[in-house]
Amino acid sequence: MNSSSLMLNESDLFELPRVKDSLSTLIISSVATTTSFIITIVDSFAIIVLFQCKLMPVCAQMMSINFILCDALGSLTFAICQSYVFATGYVGIIVGNVRSLGTGFMLLIASISVSMLTMDRALALKISLRYADIVTKQRVIYVIAWIWILITIIVPVLVYIGYSQYCLAEQCNLWAATMHARRFVTGTMVACQVAVVLCYMYVFKVARAHQRAVGATTTADRSNRGGFVSQAQLNTTTAMMQLILAFIICYTPIVIHLIIFETYPTLRDSVLARFLHGVAYLALQMNSFISLGIYVGRFKECKLRILKMRATFCSTYSEEVESLRREVYNIVSSREDNEPSTSRTGQGSILH
Repeated sequence: MNSSSLMLNESDLFELPRVKDSLSTLIISSVATTTSFIITIVDSFAIIVLFQCKLMPVCAQMMSINFILCDALGSLTFAICQSYVFATGYVGIIVGNVRSLGTGFMLLIASISVSMLTMDRALALKISLRYADIVTKQRVIYVIAWIWILITIIVPVLVYIGYSQYCLAEQCNLWAATMHARRFVTGTMVACQVAVVLCYMYVFKVARAHQRAVGATTTADRSNRGGFVSQAQLNTTTAMMQLILAFIICYTPIVIHLIIFETYPTLRDSVLARFLHGVAYLALQMNSFISLGIYVGRFKECKLRILKMRATFCSTYSEEVESLRREVYNIVSSREDNEPSTSRTGQGSILH
């Protein structure tokens, strides 16, 4: 695609020509839009469940919620924009930018959240004895707030600078105008992906070393050597690493696609580019369902919350709820009417 095809007159700034798609493209777009709405519902459900999980480490819980929230908002943005295109038959410039920059914005925050989550697990293994004193709920909330504030400021400013430079008089070069924002999003996502992989390798190495050391020395010996990692921390880290591994696998295609998209803009409309885009978006959608499956499959407390919701509508789950509740909160007597308060330091059984 040459640059002249990206030059728009002032009268074209809000509407582009009517969309003419083949039947196969319309079917694929319809499925993607419907799936995006489903993902939004599934993610909303996951957020409700995670908010009720009190035994998860605070950073794992809050960063997971932030990651899933971004996924939900990105899917909702895409679905609403696609619905508008289907209803009107036009791809507006505003709608097109909202769809691309909006989903990119959410992907960026999601990537940062997962990289912070991976660093948190590395920190938990590195300074296990002081972890609870350093990583507090208030500090985690501050970090999440600053992530949103900085990205909310930086991306619009870069878009404004681009439009000020390349959208003058009666013409607007959209590709050049969004260049700064696109490159910032792409570069940051690549950096986050690299950070996630490096931290994942470190955590995997420490976890393997700890497993080999179990039984070789006593707990007191490991503690005196400064290399003690509690089994609760190790179990939680193992579960979170499965979630992070799914992120690495499912987000790598979109990162590769963005790099190619920026490096070789002439390939934007090629068959290869469309294929990579389809694979990347399919992988992102798969990650949404896989993440919830990992939370439910690995964290007993999440499964308990879901069973409680089911029991509200179907009493046949009540017995299973009670059995799992006793297991999660280590209830061994008949005093289970009130769930005991437990801290986030590993008390209670939270993992399968």
